[in-house]
Amino acid sequence: MARRRCAVRLRQSKPQDSEYIGTSLESLLGAESMIGAARQIIREALLDVSIGGNELVYMAGPLPAAEYENRSFLVAISEALLGAGCTGIYCGPYAGNHVGPEDGAAAAVKGAGGAAGPGAVGVSLGGMKVLAEVSRATGLAVVVGVQSPGDIAAVEDYADVLEVSAHDLASQDMTHAVIGAGKPVLLARGGTHGIEEWLEAADCIVSGGNCNVVLYEDTAFVGLRDPAGAPDLVAVATAKSLCSLPLIVGLPYARLAEGGSCAWSGAGAPGTGRPANIAPAIAKAAIIAGADGLVMRIHEGKAECPNPDPELVELALKELIQDLSQVARLAGKRV
Repeated sequence: MARRRCAVRLRQSKPQDSEYIGTSLESLLGAESMIGAARQIIREALLDVSIGGNELVYMAGPLPAAEYENRSFLVAISEALLGAGCTGIYCGPYAGNHVGPEDGAAAAVKGAGGAAGPGAVGVSLGGMKVLAEVSRATGLAVVVGVQSPGDIAAVEDYADVLEVSAHDLASQDMTHAVIGAGKPVLLARGGTHGIEEWLEAADCIVSGGNCNVVLYEDTAFVGLRDPAGAPDLVAVATAKSLCSLPLIVGLPYARLAEGGSCAWSGAGAPGTGRPANIAPAIAKAAIIAGADGLVMRIHEGKAECPNPDPELVELALKELIQDLSQVARLAGKRV
């Protein structure tokens, strides 16, 4: 793979979107919500978000499955992500035509190695349509996981970025499908695949004609073996030294503190073996290792995990991003 610097544009926006963004958000949120600074960020920055350049890119998600069809909640959480400085919403796997406590989302998350239940993550087709409307109004890039070539046909009109899970890393059918789609691809690596397999899969997609590939070191699969759910930062540093593709790291879920006194209270519970407050430390290490962006998880995908409060999400993510700014400067990233 050629050793040259490359960046991937996350949103393939149409020219008319520059006028749609901002005005439509006013109708969704109410004009009083859109102060001048926020509107300016939306219009000037989010239409041309690229990953792999001099700036770190932050995404957040996923949401509880049913909330993707809840327009008011989706608007509120999108506004929170914008306020925190995020440029994308990470949806988790596409779950088909309907999401319920025991159907599409549960099956999708189980297939990805996660936990299923009423709070499980995953987005239905109806949710994708609502999400696309809010996304077009806000400028947030939408990242959704696809688990079969048929999923791509279902979501390509609504998603900005297609995530290929580690399960499909070596799937020729999936490789051909994402090449044909022409959209940016988030190529996930899990604990079952080596660095060489990861880069070979990326090279196949690039060689096939889709140069918009972003490597993704995914926490979820590591979590099957390691209760802390820590990404492999040696793999991150090695991949960045071997190829020019942008790379993002998924952080372990850290339960948001109540009351806003502390943004990250830690994911661990007594007796679980999960260290508290691990996400900020891993985020800093990931940036030093060469990450071009971070996926910050705001829902654990478990039945006992409550819906994230938008105000608390904004406070927590903003505090984390500000805390990372000094490390980002040391890594040569613009803040």
